[in-house]
Amino acid sequence: MGENLEGPAPLEAEEDESRSRADAYFDILAHDVTNLISPIMVHAEFISLDSGLSSEARQSAAKMVRQIRRTANFILSFRMLHEVASTPPTEPEELDIRDLVQLMQQTASSEHPFKNPSISLTASPEGPVMVVGGDYIERILTGLVDNAIRNAHRLKVDVNLSLSEVEGDDGRPMWRFEVVDDGPGIPDDQKAEIVQPFETSKRLTRKSPSSLMFYSAILEHMGGHLLIEDRVLGDMGKGTRAVVELPHLRRGSDGQ
Repeated sequence: MGENLEGPAPLEAEEDESRSRADAYFDILAHDVTNLISPIMVHAEFISLDSGLSSEARQSAAKMVRQIRRTANFILSFRMLHEVASTPPTEPEELDIRDLVQLMQQTASSEHPFKNPSISLTASPEGPVMVVGGDYIERILTGLVDNAIRNAHRLKVDVNLSLSEVEGDDGRPMWRFEVVDDGPGIPDDQKAEIVQPFETSKRLTRKSPSSLMFYSAILEHMGGHLLIEDRVLGDMGKGTRAVVELPHLRRGSDGQ
């Protein structure tokens, strides 16, 4: 009996070591790919906006920018989902939405200098709020804002980030984050599809998942969800409202 109980230990240790090694390789890959494609993307953006070049050359460069961004977002979002699925966060953390918006504005102005982005804030709670997986929530909100700016057709892009307290479908209090833009909008037949949670168990197809699919799956692991709506109900052309709802935690909560 004792031998049987002790037998699996080396195998489990070997599996843990293999998993840690794979995680480390993935981290290195994600870091190196991001560093590799960043200067290529910046150069392609300059080409896409050079009025001295042909329309065909600018369109080709713009397509390259979209593909590069999609690749980078896929790798980073998949890595984030893998982390959350492997070890779901349970500890409540502080999230200061005001500091986050300031950082978003600095980053957006640097990464999208040709779109003159403006990120405003509407928030009712004073000071930081408590959420599970604060770092992941910050990255998701930043990704939603970046999506809004990147997909806008105008050179002046306005995005509003808001935070409020609402009651969930089950009566529980929830934090509601909204990222609202005045961009081209999303067709109704795509709204539900793009937030279908991506499952790591499914084999990837030639059609890469949207980053919103990853965000949706990550939020579900933390007891929340993602919704995509029209900024103006029933009028897709007036922009998009991305809604993130998470369990309302208070200081001292155990995250349950």
